[in-house]
Amino acid sequence: MTEQHLWEVEHDYYGPEGSFWATQAQQGSYNEAHESWSDFEQGQGMHDSMEGLNLLYRWDWHAWHLKYPEDYAGGEESHVLELFWMMPRKGIMARTIIKVTPADETAVRAWLTKHALYMQKLWAPLLPLAASA
Repeated sequence: MTEQHLWEVEHDYYGPEGSFWATQAQQGSYNEAHESWSDFEQGQGMHDSMEGLNLLYRWDWHAWHLKYPEDYAGGEESHVLELFWMMPRKGIMARTIIKVTPADETAVRAWLTKHALYMQKLWAPLLPLAASA
């Protein structure tokens, strides 16, 4: 069985564009954008903080050219990764938007897996694998 590409994953609903209760002025500070995966990895942001300080609770990889081919008639591709964060100590939701390419998928998958394992650790007492270990 081949592994599903990250842009083929469909999550229920959608993530928020910002923190619902934030003022318009605050919204900008709760969103960050990066022009590439390497820009994201090298930059300073929520993802640089200590493990558990900011929780990555959702991700969506959009391949807009596949969803809306009429908008990309020239054959160009448009991949965007959205990361959704919760800052539990402050009760703030935030979003990171990153322009990615299919070549970034392996690095993105490894990075997301690290965050998934942390969330699994938080919920371990309730997960079937934890009970049988």
